[in-house]
Amino acid sequence: MDILKIDGISKYFSGLKAVDDVSLDVKKGEIFSIIGPNGAGKTTLFNMISGHYSPTKGKKYFEGEDITNLRDFEVAEKGITRTFQNIKLFSNLTVLENVLIGLHIKLKSSMLDCILRNNKNIAEENACYDEAMNLLDSIGLRQKALELARNLSYGEQRRLEIIRALASEPKILLLDEPTAGMNNSEAKEVVEFIKDLNRTGLTILLIEHNMRVVMGVSDNIAVLDHGIKIAHGSASEIQNNELVIEAYLGRGKKND
Repeated sequence: MDILKIDGISKYFSGLKAVDDVSLDVKKGEIFSIIGPNGAGKTTLFNMISGHYSPTKGKKYFEGEDITNLRDFEVAEKGITRTFQNIKLFSNLTVLENVLIGLHIKLKSSMLDCILRNNKNIAEENACYDEAMNLLDSIGLRQKALELARNLSYGEQRRLEIIRALASEPKILLLDEPTAGMNNSEAKEVVEFIKDLNRTGLTILLIEHNMRVVMGVSDNIAVLDHGIKIAHGSASEIQNNELVIEAYLGRGKKND
């Protein structure tokens, strides 16, 4: 069953075709990777899926519903959240506060409830605190809950960003370069974390330059080059695709 369908989506900037007529069918519960050389349009595609950009043309459907014109916070409310290539934590807030911000979308208290600090508001805040601490426990950061986010190691910051995105209980998680800047040991930890998340039934869309990571976790892979989808298939199919080899290595490099 397709949870996300991208139908002929394009994004033009002053005539530049950053993404051109790309279609994808993402099945529920799979890890779907989007790869391609620098400037291929991968992050632009993510920005359209998440609602940060509006497509120039084309449609996107989530669980059969047309979400093409929804804004980013509305897309998040539907169940699609994301991380970014460059970590975007609130570095001067605590680890706990960063997760609580991710939980904000689930809060139901009205402004009046918050002003009055009534029983409904207090109960909801207590429940959010407990949930945030449980989430931090799941990534080994419970003991650092009151530390400032900027004091975490790079790998810990990346895990915190992912868990903050998970706080709203999304159905699809978009991960943009989750192992960027990591050493092999840190990358392996993140890969295992991604696999564990996927085992819970979470659908994951992944942009990643580390081909060892991509080939090791992906159920399906789409390849972009200059904004155009040039290939789509399993890891083995992508590894042996002539267009993919040419896009990454250049014409004639396969036999060099």
